[in-house]
Amino acid sequence: IALGGWYSQGFTCAAVEGKLVCWGDNSGSSFGVDTAKQSGTPMAGARLPAALIQVAAGSQFACGLLETGGVRCWGPGYFGQLGDGQMVSTGAPVQVSGLTRGATQLAGGVEHMCALTDAGKVLCWGSNRDGQVGIGDVPEAATPETPEGLEESVVAIYASDWSSCAL
Repeated sequence: IALGGWYSQGFTCAAVEGKLVCWGDNSGSSFGVDTAKQSGTPMAGARLPAALIQVAAGSQFACGLLETGGVRCWGPGYFGQLGDGQMVSTGAPVQVSGLTRGATQLAGGVEHMCALTDAGKVLCWGSNRDGQVGIGDVPEAATPETPEGLEESVVAIYASDWSSCAL
């Protein structure tokens, strides 16, 4: 289960039997569909090309980890948080650049997302205004970047509002 939103735009999404289910505020296309602005009960979210095994959320946007190891994201993308190289929003899931397979875990913050790969590497994208992507003084990354200084093999990741951590 992933809790998303910031300020008043709260939503929740879950992977249920390989499919995306969401409820709450969908005003930013947080569910990956351009229907209902709000839903007090779980409804079907984005249709994905493979079974969903994990969903992670930020402020109005979310990303899904597929059983193939690929990652798709949807919602607002103005800080590059969809990871597709664009800085635009979309109600439909987009493929995260370079993550068509190999991802094993996702962790989302307010305006950024990180993925852990089966090789123990961390990739992050989105807003870096507070250093949460780990790429120096660059304000954002529209495609996945390896945080500086993470040369060792990582076993787990965590992200919160404006921070990211690796174990």
